[in-house]
Amino acid sequence: MLDTVAAGNVQVLGTLTRTSTADTGNRPRAEQLDAMLRNGVVRGFAFVGGGARIAEELMRQISALVADMGVYAVRHLGDLVQIFGTVLGDPFVVLAQDLLDATLDAVEAVIGVCWVRIRGYVPEMLKSIMSCYGTVCGGGEKGEAEVVYRLKKITCWKWQFNGRT
Repeated sequence: MLDTVAAGNVQVLGTLTRTSTADTGNRPRAEQLDAMLRNGVVRGFAFVGGGARIAEELMRQISALVADMGVYAVRHLGDLVQIFGTVLGDPFVVLAQDLLDATLDAVEAVIGVCWVRIRGYVPEMLKSIMSCYGTVCGGGEKGEAEVVYRLKKITCWKWQFNGRT
């Protein structure tokens, strides 16, 4: 129930932000989304503990907020990479398939938007992805082929963006 309420609150705030400032280049809108990501989602991970369903919903909110924020999301890259590392590095992440899928969606969204600055975080991200890869391949869980494909795709993106100047 708590995860439903939290998800609803973030969605309502996102809708209010979109309707309050319709102009996409409006700085106050970017500041509102920035506060939502920092104070709502990133801070929320400090209190998740073992709540996989809550963490899954927070990951989904990361994807949505990063897409809405665009380049302004770059300032949160360090926090997001740390969150991704925590989730992907968990040896039991394969038991929460929905959380793993939401995390990979969020990683893809962040790379797609923040590719300009991702270069400084490649080692941490590769460590997390390889840890997840080892966990998934060692576990023999269902959905293994899809997860491995997505991890490989993310890794290829990282190397592609790492070569850009």
